[in-house]
Amino acid sequence: MTRAAGLLALLGLVACQAASAQQAPAPTALALAGVIAPAPGWQPLPAVATAATEAVGAAALAWGDPGRGCYAVVIGSRAVRQNPEDALAELGRGLAKVAGLTGWQIDGLDARGAVARGPLTGALRATAVAAGNDAVVVAAACVANAREPATCAAACQGVLAAFDARKVLP
Repeated sequence: MTRAAGLLALLGLVACQAASAQQAPAPTALALAGVIAPAPGWQPLPAVATAATEAVGAAALAWGDPGRGCYAVVIGSRAVRQNPEDALAELGRGLAKVAGLTGWQIDGLDARGAVARGPLTGALRATAVAAGNDAVVVAAACVANAREPATCAAACQGVLAAFDARKVLP
């Protein structure tokens, strides 16, 4: 697994940590396709998506420009018996430990922060909503390695600006 796939899988793992073995249905990969708009020229990265899905047992999609070192992933999960605010707070605590999350700010049911792990740095956005007694969390991360950081940062800014979890949330 590449470093990008590893970091993105960790992001997904933390996003899904609150889910139990009795996990209720979460957003499907097909539904996640409209959550972000990949940057022009970015390609689907099924190996990264598969690694994230296998690591967390939840739907994931990934895109990127490996030649430039730019990567994005979207993951959807259901946190059983958690309210949305607690699900976002738990996501932030977990990512602080495994992905170097800093600046985690929760504003209502939305959150954002910066991630850094090894040579990868970037940003994360997440949204959570109530679904019965559970919370559905959709998170998008966009990261870059040191190959073309300025190009990737500009692309990631657009990718995360287009983040719209309402397309898949109940």
